[in-house]
Amino acid sequence: MARPKKKPSPPWLTGKAYKWDGNKAMPPWMKLDMTLLQDKAFGSLSASTRLVYLSMMLHAGDKATDWFTFTVTAAERYNISRSTLQKAVKDLCEAGFIEARRPGIGDGWSVAEYAPTLYRATPTEWKNRPDPKPKKVTRKKSGKTL
Repeated sequence: MARPKKKPSPPWLTGKAYKWDGNKAMPPWMKLDMTLLQDKAFGSLSASTRLVYLSMMLHAGDKATDWFTFTVTAAERYNISRSTLQKAVKDLCEAGFIEARRPGIGDGWSVAEYAPTLYRATPTEWKNRPDPKPKKVTRKKSGKTL
């Protein structure tokens, strides 16, 4: 009786690099901190906003704490629409998970209007803020606040 052929492991389990943009190799996985996933503010974000955040961090790789770009074209690779990206960036900035800035002419850009927005993860800011206060829910019939 012949031995069954060994199936190759899926690439997301092996950690091997793969081709992303032709020559640029990136790992197909990223490490998540448990405190991020258990954070109440992160959990209160919409699912699409959390997906945008994780996609941005995967795209940035080791440069997440430095300024990096995440263009609409990059977002489309993760199946994220322009409108979803814009709303998510606004929500993530307000929640303190990322910083965003538009480079100006003084930053070395000749035409600031066409310069991509720069983003930076804020790994300590979101950890050092108080938990969001729960919303009060009032019952319609009794008028009691829960």
